[in-house]
Amino acid sequence: MDIIKKILNGNKYKIVLLDDIESTGEINNQKNKKDKNYILLLENEYFEIIKIDIETDLDIDERELVIESEIENKILNYNSIDYIEKEIIIAENTENIMLIIILLKIEKAIELIALSKEKNIDIIGIIPVFMYKYLLKNFDDNSIFIDIGITRTLLAVYLDKKIFNIDMFSIEKNEIYNSTTEFSTFLERINLLSENIDDKKESIKKIEILEKDEEIISKLAKESLLDYDISIKNFQGELFLNKQNIENINFIPHDYKEQIKNKKIKKFIVLSGSILIIAELFVFFILNYYENNILKNKNENENQLAVLIRTINEKRSEIEGIENYEEKIANLENKLTNKKLYFTEILKNIQIENTKYIHITFIEYSDKGNIQIIGTAIDDGDIYTFQDNISKNHSFVSIIQDYIREKDGIYEFKMDIGVKIGND
Repeated sequence: MDIIKKILNGNKYKIVLLDDIESTGEINNQKNKKDKNYILLLENEYFEIIKIDIETDLDIDERELVIESEIENKILNYNSIDYIEKEIIIAENTENIMLIIILLKIEKAIELIALSKEKNIDIIGIIPVFMYKYLLKNFDDNSIFIDIGITRTLLAVYLDKKIFNIDMFSIEKNEIYNSTTEFSTFLERINLLSENIDDKKESIKKIEILEKDEEIISKLAKESLLDYDISIKNFQGELFLNKQNIENINFIPHDYKEQIKNKKIKKFIVLSGSILIIAELFVFFILNYYENNILKNKNENENQLAVLIRTINEKRSEIEGIENYEEKIANLENKLTNKKLYFTEILKNIQIENTKYIHITFIEYSDKGNIQIIGTAIDDGDIYTFQDNISKNHSFVSIIQDYIREKDGIYEFKMDIGVKIGND
């Protein structure tokens, strides 16, 4: 229970914008030098944001093909290895799923990490700025968020504690401020974005903009948006954020630290090889000196030669040890990859047997082949249906229901599921 309470309380992070990093120099000083939890909220024009409508009856492979096809239609010369990709579900029913696909070039992410390090800022997350509410533990206000970029503008509607709709379109910032036609198009986009809200439309009374776009307030106030509470969003300071949600939309490359580690190993190998070559050359010159100075300081030169040869052998042993270490790393990576693939298959089977009325809040898999699931449902009958589906799935060998209990009109449950391992 203490762990759950800690998760519910959230974690404290420092928020920083790209303008802060580029214009203010080193944010960290001697007093807060140890601060590590910086989240970079990056303007939306650095991302490719695509809204896709997918049929619910597609399997995983078909779904991936549809997504990749949509991305290729939107991005010229698209290659998946060049991008970090995240998916957010904004709407779902029995027939369709509405997804937001967000992509950031890996090259850009690495560039931002390098820039942050130059300014003595250790960022642990890169998040699209329009997703800031997704990070918060709780927010009650329904609102429209506006981010006006140099070449593209983004609108996002937050309703009932989630993203309801989103729109990114190519209207330049100067055109919105200086062209009556483009400003009218901008207003139409705002109205179209919220037209499907129906009876809940009246509940949106707030528009949020970034400080860099505050010039638009006076123009919006003169239009039909006068009834909205228009406010400037300032991200300075600290926020308590949902750590799991950060990981879901974090555009820090997962293999970035691993790449740095591998570079250090390779650098060490090259350095050791250079030392070996230098040592061998040094021995060569010593031997030549010995030949040109026969019997001069014979005992001293022999001792030096023995020491150098021993040094060479030690360096060779170190290099062989490094090669063995690399082989061990490769074996470990293969094991971790296989385990990840197996666990992915388990999650796929659980997803297949799950009903849309079951909400899984915790899942843990042990090496002994057991899965512990904790979740909630509005009706306890849905829990029994889920349990019955699991028991009929050949990927699972046993199921133990630890408890089903009702709390504030919601049924909580916990069960342990035995997973079929190998060909057993």
